[in-house]
Amino acid sequence: ANQQSNNIALLFGYGNESFEIKRILSTGSYSQPISIVKGDYNKDGYLDLAVVNFGSSNIAIFLGNIETSSEIPTTFCGNICFYPFSAVADDFNGDDYLDLVAISNADNNDPTDGFIYVLINDGQGNFGIVMKFSIGRISDPYSLSVGDFNSDNYLDLVITNSNWNNIGIMYGKGNGSFKIQVTYSIGVFGDPQTAVVGDFNNDGKSDIAFARSWMYNIGMFIGTGGGSFLEPMMFPDDYNGNPVLIASQDFNNDGKLDIIIIDDDLNSIGIIMNTCDCCTSD
Repeated sequence: ANQQSNNIALLFGYGNESFEIKRILSTGSYSQPISIVKGDYNKDGYLDLAVVNFGSSNIAIFLGNIETSSEIPTTFCGNICFYPFSAVADDFNGDDYLDLVAISNADNNDPTDGFIYVLINDGQGNFGIVMKFSIGRISDPYSLSVGDFNSDNYLDLVITNSNWNNIGIMYGKGNGSFKIQVTYSIGVFGDPQTAVVGDFNNDGKSDIAFARSWMYNIGMFIGTGGGSFLEPMMFPDDYNGNPVLIASQDFNNDGKLDIIIIDDDLNSIGIIMNTCDCCTSD
């Protein structure tokens, strides 16, 4: 997503660690695309793109075909969304179609109020139904992720509230709507940035790892599976950087999820290997 040039670029891989720009697709004047979520939104077997346009306050859908993506997108949420900056895709109402949830940290009626916007897919890649839920004033949400934390088979949302120094969870109702946010403190000056959901102790329950930017470490909530969490753990003790973005993957093939960090101060990428010291049981 090229925010300054108002377009997105499609880079095709050759399988040898090299890429080539194949297409550049316009997202519209002053659209300022800021993030992209891929998925098959019309169930035709081809990947489509949902582009979050911060500048034009909408979500643009580029439907894919056998070669690439459509030139002209269809936009949604333009009359409701207000400066969205990130989104996730999943089936939030159980109809087997990928829906979207976008997040913003402002509203046209209150520039300090955070919101999520749930866009329900009709199965053809159209998102005509949009629901809006408040996160709270001056919460300054930074990222959005998905998991099931109370084992009811309904998807829940994880929100990092950087100004509130907490992690928020909006428990899903299974119909595309969500309950009022429940928050979990990560300590004064925690400043959570991104969060990632995974089973980090291999107990079959969803946990949450998060970057604590101001405290220069990574935190983790171990889930119980019943909608509650153990006291958060912080690690490593000797980390001196400023973690902003994190993701998880098993990087050494030992069956445990590790954490990769993008550090803003050190201008580096680091990996924290999972030794399962955090396990509730082995």
